[in-house]
Amino acid sequence: MKLLFICTGNTCRSPMAEYLARDYIKKNNIRNIEVSSCGIMPDIGEAANPNAVTVMDELGIDISAHRAKRLEAEEITGYDIFAVMSPSQLALLSQCGVDPDRIVILGGGIHDPYGSGVETYRMTRDRLKTAVTQLIDTVLKISSGGEAEK
Repeated sequence: MKLLFICTGNTCRSPMAEYLARDYIKKNNIRNIEVSSCGIMPDIGEAANPNAVTVMDELGIDISAHRAKRLEAEEITGYDIFAVMSPSQLALLSQCGVDPDRIVILGGGIHDPYGSGVETYRMTRDRLKTAVTQLIDTVLKISSGGEAEK
């Protein structure tokens, strides 16, 4: 199962979600889920936002090596689930031909913390952590017919 986290710039929400997912997958010895992230309109190669790096470091997760990537057309067929942060991102992916049944609005929608202080990033991180954990657990239950496959 391949899961792609998508936000606008790929410097705040989607990289935090990707690395939270990687951490959860590693800590729970999950073998059948691969994760990545990208942005719809990133400055390609831009580093993760310093506030995102700070709040992830608080959990012992280093995202300092992350660099922003753009969603490319050929990637649309390479993923099973697309986790977006807003209804407008869902609409955009649907317009690009992604089956809406394969798109999830993570946590019902995650506000962009860009331009905000560390406390807002911390709240965003915590919402993402809950939403990512729920998404992975749901994917595991569905893929294993009701029982988590770890």
